[in-house]
Amino acid sequence: MKKFLSLIFIGCIWPVMVLAAITVQVEPGKVQMGDTIQLILTTDDAQSGGVPDLTPLQKDFRIVGTERSMNYTFINGQSQSSSRWTVLLIAKKSGILPIPALQIGREQSPATQVEVTNEPTTSFDTGSQASVQDEVMLKTEVNENNPYISQQVIYTVRLYNSGRLLDAEYQPPKAENALLIALGDADRYQTVENGRTYVIEEQRYAVFPQKVER
Repeated sequence: MKKFLSLIFIGCIWPVMVLAAITVQVEPGKVQMGDTIQLILTTDDAQSGGVPDLTPLQKDFRIVGTERSMNYTFINGQSQSSSRWTVLLIAKKSGILPIPALQIGREQSPATQVEVTNEPTTSFDTGSQASVQDEVMLKTEVNENNPYISQQVIYTVRLYNSGRLLDAEYQPPKAENALLIALGDADRYQTVENGRTYVIEEQRYAVFPQKVER
């Protein structure tokens, strides 16, 4: 009877042992509106093949880019692996914003939060924060600030990627009371700013105002 119970007990705990654990890290924990937030998801099983479902983040955040890295180690003849996802976010509003649980394969990450303020953040670790923010930048410009109705305005969007993130991207702009047309495909080129090399994705749009704003 004891042997039978032991076998049942082992059979019950085995599925729990093989499931991957997910840890969450947010850097920095407090940011100013417009600053970049780095969300790091780490799972202890690089072989799971799961991809994080980032859909729940889109309510309060704009997803700028993602990167995956894997680590393998061998200790005393046994292999260990981990997978790390880095997600860059920009908050859509200020406040204490929840970062909900995210699904990776069969596992779910713990929920957490980040504080987003309209005031400049005070931190002694400014170098680390600036480094994160400079990895990806989004710059825009227009050739006419006071157009008349139906006048063509050229709106240029440049996404700067330092190369650390593999698939940094932005959501195409939306224009209220205006017609917006993409002018061809995006151009890709390199530049150096403040000693850092960036790959730039540049997309130009033609905007035609349909209403006068008063």
